Amino acid sequence: MPRKLVRPLPVPVLADVAAVAAADHSLAGVRNYAALLVFLDTGIRRQELLDIRPDDVLFEQGLIRVMGKGRKERIVVIETRTKQTLVQYLRRRKGTCEALWVTEEGRPPSAVGLETAFRRLARRAGVPEGLKRGPHVYRHTAATSYLRNGGNLKCLQKMLGHTDIKTTMVYVDGPLDAMVAIHPDADHIGGLIAVLARYQVTDMRTSGKSTGTVRFSAFLSVASSEGATTREAQRGDTVMAGLLTFRVLNPTRPLPSDTNNCSVVLSLTYGSVTFLFEGDAEQEAEASMLVAGVVPDCTVLKVGHHGSRTASSTAYLNASKPEVAVYQAGTGNTYGHPHTETIAALQGIGAAIYGTDTNGTVTVSTNGTGYAMGVARQQTALVAMMKVVDYLCVSLTVFVAPLMSEQAGTRRRRGKHGADRPDRRGHCDSGRRGRRPQKKGQVLACQERGRWPPRHRLLLR
Repeated sequence: MPRKLVRPLPVPVLADVAAVAAADHSLAGVRNYAALLVFLDTGIRRQELLDIRPDDVLFEQGLIRVMGKGRKERIVVIETRTKQTLVQYLRRRKGTCEALWVTEEGRPPSAVGLETAFRRLARRAGVPEGLKRGPHVYRHTAATSYLRNGGNLKCLQKMLGHTDIKTTMVYVDGPLDAMVAIHPDADHIGGLIAVLARYQVTDMRTSGKSTGTVRFSAFLSVASSEGATTREAQRGDTVMAGLLTFRVLNPTRPLPSDTNNCSVVLSLTYGSVTFLFEGDAEQEAEASMLVAGVVPDCTVLKVGHHGSRTASSTAYLNASKPEVAVYQAGTGNTYGHPHTETIAALQGIGAAIYGTDTNGTVTVSTNGTGYAMGVARQQTALVAMMKVVDYLCVSLTVFVAPLMSEQAGTRRRRGKHGADRPDRRGHCDSGRRGRRPQKKGQVLACQERGRWPPRHRLLLR
C-alpha cells in the first residue's frame, strides 16, 4: 500500500493563513507572506527557499532559479501576485546579504528560524490541531493543488525536483474529500475496493441497502479498515467536498424494496450551474422526488440507470429541464443501454445528449457561470461528460475556476449558461489544458502561471 500523504491544508485554513500573513506589514511579515506565496506557487523545499538569492528571481519572465538536491538547478514559475509581493519585500529589505531572505538585522534566517516563523503564523491563523504547521506542509499543499487543478504528473515531478516518478506518485494518492457508494450492486461498489486501498477518504456515504454478497461484504470491510466516517445517506443530508455542498435527494426511510430505487441521488449547484446525479434511480424514485418537490432545474443531468427505459420519466425530465443529459453505458452492452425511448425523451426536451459508450473519457469544467465539455472521442451525434476512471468507478471533477478558452482552431457555439456546444461536426471545446514542456534548451514551462483554486473530488459510483 502506498505511503500516506502529509495532509495538505484545506482551502479555508489556507485562506486564513494567507490573510493573517498579508495583514502583517512589518519587514518580517512581508517576508513571510512572500515566502508563503513562493511555497504555494512552486512547492520548493525549505532549504531550497533559503538558498535563493536576489538575482535568482527573474521578474520579467516570472521565474525563479532553484538549486535542488545534488546541486541540480531547475526553473520554477511564480504568478503575478507573488512577483508583486517580492518587489515590495525587496524594497524594504535591509543590508547587502547575498541571500534573498533576511531577518530584521539583515542576516539570513536559519532553517529553525523559518520553521519557527511559519509555526507562529499558523498559530495566529488558528490552524487546527492535527494539521502540520511548518513550512513543509505548503510543499504538499502546492503539489496536491497542482494535480487537482489538472496538472501533469511528469511536470509536477520536474517542478518538485524529484528524480523518481514514484516519489511524486504519493500526491496522486492524496485524499478524496468524499466517496458516495450510490447503491450496493457490484457495478457500483466493486471498483471502490481498489480506490479505498489507494486513496485516503474523509467521508463515506452509502445508500443503506445491503445485498449480502461477497463483493459488498468485502467493500464494507475495506471501508471499515480505511477509518473513514461511514454514514447512510438520506433525503435532506448534505455531502461536503471542499467548499462544495452536495444535496441528497434520495433515498428516503424506510428504504424501497428495489435496490435501484435506493440509489443515492445528488444535486450540486455552483453559481448558476446545477448538476443532478441520478445514479440508478428509476421512475419510482423519480416520482417520490417530484412529490417532495426536491427536483432542481438543472444544467447537467446524469441520466438514471444507464439510460434505461425504466428511468427518465416525462414528468421528471420536464421538472429538471436539463440542458445537457449524460448516460453511462458500455459499448455493445447486453442490456441494450441506452434505450431508444430514453434517447427520444431527452431529444424531446432539447437536451444535448452525451454518452460514454460513444465518447470514452470526458470531463466537464465550470466557473459557476458557464461550462466546458471535453471528450476523448468526437462523434457527430452524441458526446459524453463523465470522466471514466475505470469500468467500475467514475470520478466527477468540478473545476471551480475561471474557464480558459484558448484552444486554437476550435469551432464553438454558445448555449444557455455559456455552454460550449458541439458544432455540426460534433466538435466542442475541450476546456483548459496544461502547457506542454518547451523543447530541450528552453525554459521548462510545464507549470501553469496562474494557479487555480483547488478542485474538489467526489467519487460517485
